[in-house]
Amino acid sequence: MPITNALENARRLESLGFTHEQAQGLSEIVEQAALASQPDFSKPQVQLDMQTLRSEMRAMGDRLVWEIRTQTLSVFTMLVGLLGLTIAILKFLP
Repeated sequence: MPITNALENARRLESLGFTHEQAQGLSEIVEQAALASQPDFSKPQVQLDMQTLRSEMRAMGDRLVWEIRTQTLSVFTMLVGLLGLTIAILKFLP
């Protein structure tokens, strides 16, 4: 699949003074360079990087769930302690 419009590029180069062969050759070089710079997601390294990213995201999610549970338990424990303290204070009041 072409990335650049090689025919249009060749016409523009010809209008700038390049010969037809020069314009066509330069347009092909630009197209090849553009294709070479495109990432290939089918390469094993990219797939490995994506798998690593997925596993890191899962681990982050697991840590986040653990942290939320820990914080929830801490808040609940503080509320129970505060309720106990309130009841104790109310018992000692006349």
